[in-house]
Amino acid sequence: LPQSNISNLIQLQMRHAPLAGYLHRIGKTDSPHCLSCWEAIGKAIKETVQHYILYCPAYA
Repeated sequence: LPQSNISNLIQLQMRHAPLAGYLHRIGKTDSPHCLSCWEAIGKAIKETVQHYILYCPAYA
């Protein structure tokens, strides 16, 4: 695998991927919610690694 892919996998595994939930926790974004789900279904769902991999319709 290319180094960038390995880095992405490690970030996901450590739950430090640049997703809204993590970015909000470290003060880099105003909201922890998934913008894709807000636009698609009108619900404020926290964007976590689990959500990103298993549930988000934008990445399914």
